Amino acid sequence: MADILKKRIQVVFNVLDQDQLTLYNYVKGKSNQSAYLKRLVQRDLDVGFVLTGSRPVIVPTDSGDFDLGSFIG
Repeated sequence: MADILKKRIQVVFNVLDQDQLTLYNYVKGKSNQSAYLKRLVQRDLDVGFVLTGSRPVIVPTDSGDFDLGSFIG
């Protein structure tokens, strides 16, 4: 079996700031916060591809609850 190497990046929210508290509560409500945030980054990379022509990086997720429909429309 192949080894898995995982790295962590922390995201810090200042919950005394109402806007950041809203963001925190929204992300906290997701059943798989890691996959949700990865998809947001992937979307950002995809937009960068459209604007710059650079090749996007594919970020696999382990989410079964992500709904792309919330980003389309």
